[in-house]
Amino acid sequence: VWTLANYVLTPREARRLFGFVGAGATLGATAGGVLSSALARRFGAESLLVLMAALLLLATVPVRALWSRRPAAVVGHTPAPRSHHGLRDSLRLVLGSAHLRAIAGIVVLSSFVTAVAGWQFKALAQQSLVTKDALAAFFGAFDASVGVLCVATQVLLTAGILRRFGLGPILFLLPAGLLLGSTGLLVSGTFAAAVVLKGLDKVLRYSIDRPAVELLYLPVPVEVKLPAKSFIDTVAWRAGDALAGLAVIAFATLGGLSPVRLGLVTLPFLGLWLLLASRAHRRYVATLRESLQQHRLDAERATTQVLDRDTTELLAARLDAVDPKEILYALDVMAGGAVAAHPAVRGLLEHADPAVRCRALSILNEAGDRTALPRVEALLRDPHLEVRTEALLYLSRHSDLDP
Repeated sequence: VWTLANYVLTPREARRLFGFVGAGATLGATAGGVLSSALARRFGAESLLVLMAALLLLATVPVRALWSRRPAAVVGHTPAPRSHHGLRDSLRLVLGSAHLRAIAGIVVLSSFVTAVAGWQFKALAQQSLVTKDALAAFFGAFDASVGVLCVATQVLLTAGILRRFGLGPILFLLPAGLLLGSTGLLVSGTFAAAVVLKGLDKVLRYSIDRPAVELLYLPVPVEVKLPAKSFIDTVAWRAGDALAGLAVIAFATLGGLSPVRLGLVTLPFLGLWLLLASRAHRRYVATLRESLQQHRLDAERATTQVLDRDTTELLAARLDAVDPKEILYALDVMAGGAVAAHPAVRGLLEHADPAVRCRALSILNEAGDRTALPRVEALLRDPHLEVRTEALLYLSRHSDLDP
């Protein structure tokens, strides 16, 4: 889906639609959970195989339609060979960067912990529900409920939490939640505790933790990010799954640990995950500061993501620069709207350079910031035509004045 979207959407369309496309997975899981729970109860678990086959066949129709409507520039286009970014080269890129190593470590640990927690959840569900039809109905209802919570959290909380608290606390949220959930399961030993643990994992992972981890790639240059991220999202993620499988074999199958006691295995890894999250955040801030100083962070990358408080403050600090070119660069990166209404942007309306005043006005206009109205009215008498024009455009959109 994401490969197809990268071919058929322009960068401007991608910025507007990728969030909606990503929400499709969560909404699909919710609807699929409701439907599979109902079908499993009425027709048995095997009926879900027919449903899956039908849905996959239906999916070919929009894929074909989307591909036929791809931009003319893509028709007949053959992607450039990527042999120079083979597995070994991608591994070298990851190992050569402290920031990428921290991201890879978080992905491996999170994959390991959540895979073990998932096995605990399924094992305790099998003990409690026994029959496959009851299991299928329960898993469907569980996925539907979790999907609703994911959508609600993502729509109502994710962007606001990132902007208010910054990336550091958000990276701690999932491992801290799993630590509490695993401790609760060890203490109570009940299936209900396992449901809470798995629910915390799914809701926090897909609504908050995934956007936060994606944000860690923001300061990484595109030519490094693409091969490194491909390696981390495939090899590193599956390595965590493989380690979790080996842990289950070693401690549960051979060692005789019960599903509940298997949580003892994950607790040390959760502590290591928290340490790596702290390191990743420090590296993120350092790499971001370096990228801004060298003008490596472009507006195209910044506007495809929700910017956190750390990024916002680093950008806002650059608005105090002496060189107008430095200020204009920071404004271009901030122009996506997520941080455009920062007080530092409004303060530039009195800047000595007309290009800075003009750009700040344009950004505030696009962001819909009405708090600058009195200042903008004064700019109708600015000595520069471009500034007066931007002031008129702002006032015609955000005030009752006749242009």
